Amino acid sequence: MPDTADDSAFDKIYSTDLIYVADCWRLCGDAHCCHFSRYRSASPSDRGLQKIPMLLGEYEYMQSRGYLDQYPSVELETQEIRSTDFEFRFETLSIPTEGCPCEHNIRPTMCRLYPLMPVFTPEQGLVDVDTESTPFEVVETLSNSPRACQVDAIPFAQLSKFLAICAAIQSAPRLVFSIMAYRLAQNTFREKLQSTMRDQNITVFEALARLSMRNELVDQPALATGLQALSGQFESVGLSITTAGSR
Repeated sequence: MPDTADDSAFDKIYSTDLIYVADCWRLCGDAHCCHFSRYRSASPSDRGLQKIPMLLGEYEYMQSRGYLDQYPSVELETQEIRSTDFEFRFETLSIPTEGCPCEHNIRPTMCRLYPLMPVFTPEQGLVDVDTESTPFEVVETLSNSPRACQVDAIPFAQLSKFLAICAAIQSAPRLVFSIMAYRLAQNTFREKLQSTMRDQNITVFEALARLSMRNELVDQPALATGLQALSGQFESVGLSITTAGSR
């Protein structure tokens, strides 16, 4: 369950209205960040579903504040990553929708940050900003495709809000771990795509289709090893986290 440090951090995050560019959804023409239709499969199982990653404790926070009521229906999907003595659970909101599913003022953390992702280390805190916020941007990079989202930097006028959200995340070690775990999974996804492209001499889209069909988008043993090492980094600098997920 989330602790008071988590609640205080989420209160600050949800009260910070970061908007990189006013009406930025017009730049891509169709609010790409709300549905990613450019890359969605035409299959009935994928059409109209938005999936939003949750930080540790965020689902319970949204539930306790009534923020889940903004969705006509919502399902919490979980993916457990385990090794011999380590367990972590990634959590994702799955929301059926044809447009933007969120009310602007109470949108989740990842929606506020998109398309940029803060880069943290346990020792130094915020050290960089990553422009590959989701797997879709990874695919764009590997295919040399133009970015669907046209935002690629933090305007100076919005920098203080971005830093405020990062400071709130940094105030609760579990939230920092969540961001770092998400980026680790993203890097594992990239490596799996690249190795499949290289070994089978195929395009990134062909690799993505084959790995998706086999449910092998991420090397789970490698991810479990990486997450366990990450947990050790936190412990080495005296940061206490709960790694088994938020429920």
